[in-house]
Amino acid sequence: YALSPTSLTSLVKNFLQPDDLFGRWGGEEFIIILKDKTLLEATELAAEKLRNIIENHSFRFAGHMTFPKL
Repeated sequence: YALSPTSLTSLVKNFLQPDDLFGRWGGEEFIIILKDKTLLEATELAAEKLRNIIENHSFRFAGHMTFPKL
């Protein structure tokens, strides 16, 4: 079973500032680039806040999905 990719994307994009970047990095990993943030702000404040938002969100499952090989 898989999460609807748009639900996670929308959740993260609503959290980010307009200048921040968010994308897929590899298969199941994501990358977030927070512009104008110190390492402390990015790790202890933004990352922890985003982790809590994702943890407490009720995701809809997309069901079984098979992705074609490229």
